[in-house]
Amino acid sequence: MPAPVITVLIDLPPEHGYHLATLAALEHASRSLNMPVDIRSVSTHSIESQLIADPGAAVVVGPGSPYTNPEGR
Repeated sequence: MPAPVITVLIDLPPEHGYHLATLAALEHASRSLNMPVDIRSVSTHSIESQLIADPGAAVVVGPGSPYTNPEGR
């Protein structure tokens, strides 16, 4: 069974502290629950092409507004 996908919607650069902290928190929760997950970061520029809404998937809206494409268009 594949790991559930957690998509983090975030426009900050990958090296930004908020981005790193968000990913670290999700990884920590995954380890604590002994539940593997597939964490993906997606910017608002690519919502249409990359956001996957599979059963069991989750979307986390990361910190760091203003978002460049808040309407997802």
